[in-house]
Amino acid sequence: MLTLPLAHVGGLSILVRALIARRCIVLAPRGRFSAARTIRTIEERRVTLVSLVPAMLDAMLDADPAWRPPGHLRALLLGGGPVSRSLLSRAADRGLPVLTTYGLTEACSQVTTQRYGKRNRGELGSGAPLDGVELRIMDGEIQIRGAMLFSGYAEQDRIRAGVDAEGWLSTGDEGELDAAGRLHVRGRLDRLIVTGGENVDPLEIENALASLPSIRGSVVFGYEDAKWGVVVAAAIVAEGGDPEPGAMGEEISAILAPYKRPRLVRFLADLPTTPAGRVDRSAAEAAAREGLQPI
Repeated sequence: MLTLPLAHVGGLSILVRALIARRCIVLAPRGRFSAARTIRTIEERRVTLVSLVPAMLDAMLDADPAWRPPGHLRALLLGGGPVSRSLLSRAADRGLPVLTTYGLTEACSQVTTQRYGKRNRGELGSGAPLDGVELRIMDGEIQIRGAMLFSGYAEQDRIRAGVDAEGWLSTGDEGELDAAGRLHVRGRLDRLIVTGGENVDPLEIENALASLPSIRGSVVFGYEDAKWGVVVAAAIVAEGGDPEPGAMGEEISAILAPYKRPRLVRFLADLPTTPAGRVDRSAAEAAAREGLQPI
């Protein structure tokens, strides 16, 4: 089932794979993503494989709490952004055959994926490199090499090489490999927040906030401060309406070190998403900046 825009490599790769495998593609209904319509289409069209981003899967789990995957759904590829343990656990409780994956446009989509047949039961990580993919971590950055890489960046009348002399692409993503060779993506290197001389990873904070029952989603960012230079701020979607900031502050203090805690928050009804269904971090930050309050 094609749920992702063809203008992005995630959607285009579905078309290419189906053509190579000579398999039918089920097109999602036109218009913005609808969780209810997607569930109905999977059921009615007997979809066997589907690719989603985390925000889509989260919406589907919320749309129909009673929904369980039909037997013909063999795998659900989940990528395109950070995946929280809570989302993976919710999906596992429903019996969804989730396989987490990591990829990027310059590599024609996937470079690591959990192997087919190994259903995710709440484990973090994006699987091991696919056949033909070389992957290494250099100074905390994910670098990849292989025949799947692009030719370069188009700049007016020339193509600028995107790899170094040895063929390695620097992705700009922070990550690490565990003892089993599985990749764990930590976020973008350029999103690091430096506050009071301490380095704060927004993804780490978002994962911690996701562990609280009172928080459904968040986007963490740095906010300029006269004393500290930058403080940690967050756009938060709360469960069951906006809570009292003081009470939420106590919850957050129990799970995060003082320098990692959001000092300013803005409660939003929902996190904005891009046409591809990913959380639009820039839009969420812009919306939050208009009404931040101390917590």
